[in-house]
Amino acid sequence: MNARSWVHEQFGKVWRELKDGRLKVEERTAARLVAQNLDALDKVEHDFAVGKVDTSGLRDAAWKAVESGLRSVMRTNPVLASAFLKVLFDHFRKATTAKQAVEDLVFTTLNESLQRVTDSLSMENGQSNQEDIKILECMLEQFREALFDDCTSAQVRSAKVLICVVSE
Repeated sequence: MNARSWVHEQFGKVWRELKDGRLKVEERTAARLVAQNLDALDKVEHDFAVGKVDTSGLRDAAWKAVESGLRSVMRTNPVLASAFLKVLFDHFRKATTAKQAVEDLVFTTLNESLQRVTDSLSMENGQSNQEDIKILECMLEQFREALFDDCTSAQVRSAKVLICVVSE
């Protein structure tokens, strides 16, 4: 087993334990620990870049496991996913690959949920998609005004209005 596969497997295992409730740690604390470990993997890659050991792609392998885990629980546990994303969003402040990956996941999640809610409301029966409304509510609760700080999040403005209308 190579280092990238091992890192991916270990981050996946941590995520499964957290998701299943066997890892007894608060969501935000777990997210901070994961962010710190992603930073450590970046440092390992940088420090050993000229060495004989191939450490390239370690952080990416870890991120793929975390991203997959976040996507898998977004609909079933939006509280965990949104808290985790908020911590990662705040942690990676500099314009880095990590920051971009987190932002992409946040805005993709919001846009997909918003689209599904909009589509369900435009159907004849007018029934809303409660899972997606919950996702939008949790994301707005965690991120608040941070969702509107970047011009790329302009599409989210309609989500806030939509949530107010649907929740009334």
